[in-house]
Amino acid sequence: MKTTLYKQLFILAISFYSYTGFAQCPGVSGLSVTQGTNGTAVVQAIVTNSTIPAQPHFYWSVSPSATQTNAGGMNYASYQFYANGTYTVCVSFMDSLSSCSSSSCTVISVTNTPTLTCNAAFTFYNDSSCATHFVNSSVGSGLTYQWYDMSNFSLLSTQQNPVLMLGNGTHLIGLYTSASGQFCDSSTAYVNVACNTGCSANSQFTVFADSSNAGSYFAYNTSSGTGTLTYLWNFGDGTNSTQAYPFHHYVVPGQYIICLTVTATTGSVSCTDTYCDSSAVHRMSSAFFMSDLTVMSAPTALHENDVLKNLKAYPNPVENELILETGEGQGNEALTYAITDALGKIVLKGNFNGSKTIINTSSLERGFYVVSITGSQQKALKTIRIVK
Repeated sequence: MKTTLYKQLFILAISFYSYTGFAQCPGVSGLSVTQGTNGTAVVQAIVTNSTIPAQPHFYWSVSPSATQTNAGGMNYASYQFYANGTYTVCVSFMDSLSSCSSSSCTVISVTNTPTLTCNAAFTFYNDSSCATHFVNSSVGSGLTYQWYDMSNFSLLSTQQNPVLMLGNGTHLIGLYTSASGQFCDSSTAYVNVACNTGCSANSQFTVFADSSNAGSYFAYNTSSGTGTLTYLWNFGDGTNSTQAYPFHHYVVPGQYIICLTVTATTGSVSCTDTYCDSSAVHRMSSAFFMSDLTVMSAPTALHENDVLKNLKAYPNPVENELILETGEGQGNEALTYAITDALGKIVLKGNFNGSKTIINTSSLERGFYVVSITGSQQKALKTIRIVK
């Protein structure tokens, strides 16, 4: 009898301990910072109740932007800072088992970033097969390269001396050089290609964030070409789709570069073009994670009036000022502009001042932006992509 009573009391005590143990949520109580040399730092999350069974997820962010050099989702973040100043680093914690969540932020003062010098330059020539050979003559130490079609900011190559099939027409090509992950210098040139293949393929899409659902992204597929078009999407996680407007769910939310290859076929002649999401560079530097992507056709309501057919936005790339010119004949129509970053956030907006408007862009960080022009009926009239 006494033994049975002891057993019941023991089981009751164990049950009470288990209940009180699980009643406390695991979470992040603070952040510890270890700063290194040349603008580096490691930020560690201080986890409480870590002995309780959990499936932890850590989502890091930093403002202003810096490069996270370790894999996402860890309980620490390693950062490379490229400009001296004050940075705010935050982590959001979520436990999949208990549905507990918490967050914490800390401020880091960086004073020892490296000094980088480089000069971007290149020449080019076309061969008999209509391939364009780029000869890189950039000067600098430890450089990496990104080649862009500046008309739509599609990433063409990251090779030092790429050979590209650009298609007929005049292309404004930009070379961007970086050292240790930081933008150094850029150079642009017009490349003219004239071949009589009769085939044209243009791969193009624009990615933007769902403002109401974190981790969800949309993309407009605006690709074009001659004859019959086929599509091959590469979602950056090892999966593909041949649909024109697919939906993709990422099993592990993360930072992915999306590419689309379009093949145009007329009879026995075919040609291809590949575009990779250049806005991913901005998403990655800001530590935004993608969980799903929905591809749609371009909105049919978008139109362009006669005034904006000759709209100019320069210089592009932009530094401290962006000039918008509508040309003559604007009349009394009220036009407004909005500049949106690669994550879908409006960073600058205002009204047109006559046929020429000067916008102060000194506050914008390095990255890709979309300038949207809206008319008096609140309809989108034109969009232009710029880079800083």
